[in-house]
Amino acid sequence: MASEHDLALVDRIRAGTASGVLAADDPEQVAHAASGAAGAVVAVDVGDLDAAVAAARVRLAEQVVARARRAELGGGAASGPAGAVRAPAGARDADRQAVRFALVILVLALAGGVAVFLADGLVLAPALPAVALVALGGVVLAHRRPAAAEPEPVGVVADVPAHAAVDVDAAPAVRAAEAHLRRQRAAWKLVWWERSAPVPDLDDWTRQLGPTVPITLVSVDGAGRFDAGAHAATTTAAPASVRVVVLQAR
Repeated sequence: MASEHDLALVDRIRAGTASGVLAADDPEQVAHAASGAAGAVVAVDVGDLDAAVAAARVRLAEQVVARARRAELGGGAASGPAGAVRAPAGARDADRQAVRFALVILVLALAGGVAVFLADGLVLAPALPAVALVALGGVVLAHRRPAAAEPEPVGVVADVPAHAAVDVDAAPAVRAAEAHLRRQRAAWKLVWWERSAPVPDLDDWTRQLGPTVPITLVSVDGAGRFDAGAHAATTTAAPASVRVVVLQAR
């Protein structure tokens, strides 16, 4: 049965709050229990940690590319039917406010024109605001949708023609994210070239890491040769969302 210390350690690893060289009563059991959590993977040997961290950077870069593509596709997409464009926020309210403002001004002008007509007998004084009021009413009526027309989906103004599709690949954010991904894949190869070893299949590693963030790499150091300095050297180039836990026997 696992000790309370080990159970608490498993909880910390699963929660993504553990990092560093940690002591456990049964490192193998703690690593096995923690590896079942989303975002945690067991690196069988501490010698694999450099490669695991490099693979984690590649996985995160892939997620950055996916987020950039979603942002570009969603930037002009409407909440209504597919292929529709979202209307400017508050456009209809702005039109109504403009009509109300013009109506108030013309009513005041008409009242002033009537006063001038009563005082001086000038017919044009009330006639001009009255004509403007009639014209305003005509414009409002002309732009009202027919009662029998099908209601327009909220926030949708027009369908986007097929040729107007967003070129996601040409978007600066997507291009920058893909360039970052290429650099991380090159760094993966560099890990093995520096060791003069064959480059293993990156897809196998990224499948182990899974799609979740943060990523916690758990390794068992049975020989006790890993220390805080080695941990710092391994995680120097790792982003904050990649955590490395090395378990040693107490």
